[in-house]
Amino acid sequence: MIFCFSGTGNTRYVADKLHDELGDDVLRLPPGMMKRPELINVNVTDGRVIWAFPVHCWAPPHTVSKVMRRATITSDTPLTHHLVCTCGDDIGYADRVWLSIVKKRGWTAGHIASAQMPNTYTSLPGFDIDPKEVADAKIEAVGDRMKAIAADIESGMWGVDVVRGSYPWLKTRMLYPLFRAFLSSTGPFHTNDQCQGCGRCARNCPMTSIQIVNGKPVWAKDCNVCMRCYHCCPTRAVEYGPFTKGKGQFICPGFSIKQ
Repeated sequence: MIFCFSGTGNTRYVADKLHDELGDDVLRLPPGMMKRPELINVNVTDGRVIWAFPVHCWAPPHTVSKVMRRATITSDTPLTHHLVCTCGDDIGYADRVWLSIVKKRGWTAGHIASAQMPNTYTSLPGFDIDPKEVADAKIEAVGDRMKAIAADIESGMWGVDVVRGSYPWLKTRMLYPLFRAFLSSTGPFHTNDQCQGCGRCARNCPMTSIQIVNGKPVWAKDCNVCMRCYHCCPTRAVEYGPFTKGKGQFICPGFSIKQ
């Protein structure tokens, strides 16, 4: 079974490719499950769990970490937990954060891999979406990448196959805590004069953390800051502090957006 969380569709695209190769069912983590992870009780019948999620500031999304820590996952046979995470460029030590949770749960870890997909993080200076030709090339390459990862998982020849990038310790152990403390709140979210109150941001929030009040979106504190609201806004009205101004939008081709 593939446990999948996706903000702008990149990870869902990868999860679907894994499904095509392995046949594993894709469980798209819904808001109700992620907000109350202690209520999750899933029985896995095929002997493996594949965790698929985007890397957020060189670590797993905090809501996915909560699901891993609190969910009840059972099986009639021994279970192995694998990781396939998506990133724009590199993952730092995100896999080690995931692995530490797996070990604390007493689970058995299997193959660990990362896959590069188009950049979608726009909430810091210097970060923007990829040029179209770069994004297209990443999507084109990921099909073969998933075939290779699926073959490793299926064969049992597991290992760590990730792109760490430079200074992984600094990114995950130093920058990520700062990100969580100061740049993962909903306070900076706002709309500009282009907002038409259409509600698309609220309809597409994977955490159902947005409500339309007096014709404008209001973000709740349990937001995952995945930026789907920003990327799916038809008038580019959603902004995150001053950081997203003038930057691009990206939704993975084929990803379902509620109009």
